[in-house]
Amino acid sequence: MTRSSGSFIDSVWRSPSGGDEVDDLRGAVAELEVALLASGLLVGAAVTVHEGSQGGRILVAHVVPCAPADFRPAALLEHLHAALPGHPIPSRFVLVDELPLDRDGEVDRKALVEAQPQSGVFSSAALIAATYDPLTAQLAAIWADVLEVAVVLPEDDFFDLGGDSSRAARLALRIGDVYRVQFPVHALYEARTLRACATVVRRAQGGEDALSGTGPERWQADARLPADIRATIEGTAARERAPAGAWRSGEVFLTGATGFLGAFMLRDLLTSTAACVHCLVRADNHQVGVLRLRQALRKYGLWQEEFARRIRVVPGDLRRPRFGLDAAAFERLAYTVDVLFHAGDRVNFVEPYLSHRATNVGGTAEVLRLAATGLPKPVHHVSSIAVFGPSGFFGGARRVHEDDDLADYLQYLSFDLGHAASKWVAESMVWEAARAGLPVTVYRPGLLVGDSRTGAGDSDDFIARLVRGAIQIGAFPDLPRQRMEFVPVDHVSRAILHIAGQADHQDRAHHLVPPEPRLSIDLNDFFALIASFGYRLSRWPYRQWLERTSQDCRERDNPLYPLLPMLSERVYKDELTRWELHEDTPAYDTANALWALSSSDLEFPAIDRPLLEKYLRRWLDADRLPPVRAAAAGRR
Repeated sequence: MTRSSGSFIDSVWRSPSGGDEVDDLRGAVAELEVALLASGLLVGAAVTVHEGSQGGRILVAHVVPCAPADFRPAALLEHLHAALPGHPIPSRFVLVDELPLDRDGEVDRKALVEAQPQSGVFSSAALIAATYDPLTAQLAAIWADVLEVAVVLPEDDFFDLGGDSSRAARLALRIGDVYRVQFPVHALYEARTLRACATVVRRAQGGEDALSGTGPERWQADARLPADIRATIEGTAARERAPAGAWRSGEVFLTGATGFLGAFMLRDLLTSTAACVHCLVRADNHQVGVLRLRQALRKYGLWQEEFARRIRVVPGDLRRPRFGLDAAAFERLAYTVDVLFHAGDRVNFVEPYLSHRATNVGGTAEVLRLAATGLPKPVHHVSSIAVFGPSGFFGGARRVHEDDDLADYLQYLSFDLGHAASKWVAESMVWEAARAGLPVTVYRPGLLVGDSRTGAGDSDDFIARLVRGAIQIGAFPDLPRQRMEFVPVDHVSRAILHIAGQADHQDRAHHLVPPEPRLSIDLNDFFALIASFGYRLSRWPYRQWLERTSQDCRERDNPLYPLLPMLSERVYKDELTRWELHEDTPAYDTANALWALSSSDLEFPAIDRPLLEKYLRRWLDADRLPPVRAAAAGRR
């Protein structure tokens, strides 16, 4: 038997319960490899372990046949089932010419995974000939092309084969083009296997709706505060609390520090307070966590080497109970920190609610659990104005107040993004915790844009992609009465930290948007401002602009390709897309925010020509935007 190292198994699959599960898995892998070689059909075999997109384990066998031309997969599967009855069998097999070895002469499992990421040529699922079902055969070819794998079988999971939101968008568009049906991208997240996908396409061809996704009933259920957290809050609510601003010289817990807003909040916490900051980071240890934080802050020009001594990395994951910490570590953290800033957020303009749920809803529940454990600690929760959905289009209130009941806006979220629904659910849970006695403060920023001082921002966010995509085709969509609530990220960060020190503003929400509607900018005016720098931009009706953008995506790389499902899926009366429904944007009242910020020296940096020039220059310097002449030449 070829020797192989178990260290890679340890790194791929480690259970929080300890080493027993890893030992069991290593033993199972060894038995499989012995049985594979005992078949007489192979000269080499190695099994690797993967974590599936839904948390399950996937075993992949990499095999070297004795006689590749005569190799029969069915014979190998038959032997395995006979030799190991009831034993876990690899779900995917990869044929290789030889097994890579490391410097010690052992099988290099890591190299196997990196070289052939689950691109097997046969499966242990029932081998159904694709020719029995022409639709499945056609879809298999499309899947294989999009995923860049050799073969796709009926039970293969799109995301376990390397699919992501970008490839999901590409697949949904391909299916729509080939079969002339409406195939919303959320259907792929629910019908994840090739067989299930084929069923959805058949339904669409017959005029039936795709899978329904989730809706208000599910969101209301998910918004309920877990009973054990409620009991903990109620049991500690009467305990003495520290003064509202005491955390400035104490211990702060921060989520989302490797994200856009979180990076600025970490910088501001370290420069404007004396606090030590405990950052939840998806990392194996402190050193890796600090490296990730350093990289995140350097991306925006924020890192200073002296920051490291006041950062405490908490290796963990918002998606997991207690962030993946054991009970003792979670309790130690709860008794250490004085305040929690929850800026962690999964945001994707294509993925449905269920893809955001674990991070945005489950993560918020665990933040509330941490805050309630021991002494009750204030929670500063970063939400979004997206929780109100496209209310203006449907005749909702012309002015949205900070203390409005979120339940009044639930009906509109069925027409918005999955991310918006997840933010509504998370914030609703936070308010339930407040009613139980936990001190909370909520912040609802508008659409975050770059640093107002340096122009540093996320060159791959929605606005950046929209601008680049419009410049590439020389046109932008005519969407009147859509006011863009742009807010520079540095202003939002400083506003949150200023409000957080004021006791009068606990149990209140704050809209962090332009303080007056005249300081917001209409979408059409925004593009006119971009055109003033020399870019030739025509204003086209939405359908014409969308058709031209879609065509451009088919012909060449276009930054809007991953967002096309969001831009093109008709969600209202089979006529209007999500974006079109954001017409007649309501005004967002800022009374609480203005009152809280009246004692600060913050001035709102409105989007004007000088500020937009900073953003464009940044994108130009990063080669994310063509110069004016190059843009014109690219359209000829």
